Amino acid sequence: MEEKTHYKKGVITPYNINIAQLQNPNVVAWWSAALPGFGHIMLCRYVKGFLLIVWEFVVNVNSRLNSAMVYTFTGQFEEAVEVLNTRWALLYVPLYIFCIWDSRRVTIDLNKYAILADSLSSAQDIEPISFSGLENNYLDERKPWLAVFWSFVTPGLGHMYIGRAPSGFYILIWWVIVLYFSHGLQSILYTFLGDFHLAVAVTDTQWFLFLPSMFGFAAYDAYRQCDAYNKLMGQQQSLYLMKNFQSDCFKTRSTLFSKELIK
Repeated sequence: MEEKTHYKKGVITPYNINIAQLQNPNVVAWWSAALPGFGHIMLCRYVKGFLLIVWEFVVNVNSRLNSAMVYTFTGQFEEAVEVLNTRWALLYVPLYIFCIWDSRRVTIDLNKYAILADSLSSAQDIEPISFSGLENNYLDERKPWLAVFWSFVTPGLGHMYIGRAPSGFYILIWWVIVLYFSHGLQSILYTFLGDFHLAVAVTDTQWFLFLPSMFGFAAYDAYRQCDAYNKLMGQQQSLYLMKNFQSDCFKTRSTLFSKELIK
């Protein structure tokens, strides 16, 4: 009994769902490379993940790294050198590498824990619903494609759909900030009006380059988490039915079979 308590399968709170599950360390490391902090959010390491995302935006914007990347990709190397602030850029490298390494290391450790949790506990150890005076959250079968759809409509909404409020609200807040400073909505408006030159001119590429990573991560993580929750829900239902109904059903069938033999 102590071992089951020690290796807990997961927990459901009114604001979040966190379960022990196997994850690919290389995938987590890749998302940390795409935008530092995303890999840690995938692991529910929220404090570290949120602080790393703040660090990423502060250092990246002040170093003008994204702008330098745009100039580099378009072959304008002199402009890239001019726009890059090396005082900030040199601060970027060590923590960027650490973020990738640390997220991969933590994933490997959590995978070991997830294996032990699957061996020494069960899906029934998790309370499927949690209430508080302000909010409630519950484990339910939800559609992964809807999580992806809402993530593409607005990053963060997919996480709210599957009950992960911390991830959802944090991604949503940064989405609004990035969209505002990149002039993304203005660019989209001018594109629909057919004024492509003005759409390009109004866009701030330094901020705009954050958007692909935010779209991709929000959709991928929401889909992955939704799929994991559905599997856990299926395990819970199976164990519950087996524990509460299968034995009674077996006894009933045995009794009927015995009566048939007596006849």
